[in-house]
Amino acid sequence: MTFKHLFGMFLIFLVSYIAIPILILSYTTNNLDKAAFAIMLILAFLSFALNLFFTYRLGKEIQIPFLSAMCSAGLFFIYNNSVIVVFLIIFILSFAGYFIGALVTKED
Repeated sequence: MTFKHLFGMFLIFLVSYIAIPILILSYTTNNLDKAAFAIMLILAFLSFALNLFFTYRLGKEIQIPFLSAMCSAGLFFIYNNSVIVVFLIIFILSFAGYFIGALVTKED
């Protein structure tokens, strides 16, 4: 895997895990519990979908779910300790997406 692929995935994971929740929270004026639930659902879907997509397109590279988990660790700096559940969901679904993507990846 080239540096260009790793850097591109890093940017995509960073935008999807940090910029999207900040945008949702900036447009939410009331009812933060619904916004938090929406953020959890969006992050869970994105972690699974992005890892599945990258594994299918780039092949079986174990760096993909680890890069996803490292990028989601940036959530701790924004939301403190309240993000532990979201981090665990991202971590589990990243590896689930990787393993399902590895099953359907065509061999070269």
